Amino acid sequence: GRDRAVAFIQERFAAGQPVHGYEVDDACRLLIEEAGYGHGILHRTGHSLGPTGHWIGVNIDNVETQDRRSLIPGVMFTIEPGIYLPDFDFDNSPTPKGLGIRSEINCYVHTDHVEVTTLPLQTEMKALLAS
Repeated sequence: GRDRAVAFIQERFAAGQPVHGYEVDDACRLLIEEAGYGHGILHRTGHSLGPTGHWIGVNIDNVETQDRRSLIPGVMFTIEPGIYLPDFDFDNSPTPKGLGIRSEINCYVHTDHVEVTTLPLQTEMKALLAS
């Protein structure tokens, strides 16, 4: 979902079209739904990013709100899709612990493209298990 969201934004910028927060959320969500995990999406794909974390700009959101604001040059935002499966049983336990997966990147909006500023990009899953 993360990479599809970035590709969607880049395609829209290349075509000279505006990019709205809800559209990016939809593009990301579609990939997750196509993989059969749509039921595990519990929150928006991302949010605006400022000096103190969450900020007042466009959110990558069509879940909590339908953010119709456009990405504009000079702002940052996150893309952080997550899938949460509370009943997932990965160890045949009598009490499944569930599974949550999330990948976050930060992006900066230029006049003609979006730059991913979280480098190097994580390409492998790292297990963080609770006892």
